[in-house]
Amino acid sequence: MVNLGYNQTGKEYLAINKYFIMNLNELFAAGKEAYKKGDLEQAKSLYQEVLKQDYSQYVVHFCLGLVAQQQGDQEGALSYYQETVKYNPDFFDVHHNLGNLYQNRKEFDQAIIHYQKAIQLQPDNFYPYAPLGRIYIEQNKKEQARETFTKFLSLNQNDYEIYALTAFLCQEVQRFEEAKNYYLEALRLNPQHKVYYLNLAVIYKDLGQFDQALIFYNKSLEIDNKYSKGFLIAPWFILF
Repeated sequence: MVNLGYNQTGKEYLAINKYFIMNLNELFAAGKEAYKKGDLEQAKSLYQEVLKQDYSQYVVHFCLGLVAQQQGDQEGALSYYQETVKYNPDFFDVHHNLGNLYQNRKEFDQAIIHYQKAIQLQPDNFYPYAPLGRIYIEQNKKEQARETFTKFLSLNQNDYEIYALTAFLCQEVQRFEEAKNYYLEALRLNPQHKVYYLNLAVIYKDLGQFDQALIFYNKSLEIDNKYSKGFLIAPWFILF
């Protein structure tokens, strides 16, 4: 991998070294600095100059993919990422980004391939698990989604949305104790989410714990009286 320890900006570098064959490390570092400052065209120009001298630099292909994505050029990003894989098929970041790219294009089978490859390369990196689980939900593979989210939560306990999604998946198959615990974790992270209180009210009702159900229903009323009152007509609240 090229060295990132160069501080000169892209414009300064080109102005000084315009007529010389430039050191690849310095070119790459200048491109990285331009990207960091938001000068995407300058970054792109510098990265492309690196590839003119050494086309096999997989990190540079990857960085050009990042530039293309920032510029809204999804096809360009896809092309650069595919070149990255060609020169380094075991680069975690490119598989994760390809997963995101294909997911945004609704090409879920391709997205799954790249998320799974990313997980194979770095099984303890939590990032690919959440989007992969969301794809499984889209495909109605709910048990696979639940297992994937559970793995995510074993690695990262700070995402209330994934706790809530996992709770919902457990609730659907009547695993009420697990669902309850996941919703409680979601509320630990986001204590003002009215829907989680309502869902917990339903779960406690299903568990036969009606006093607890009423407590959580009333808490949802405190947060949003109009929203939660609508649920009074639901059959499962007749028991109250």
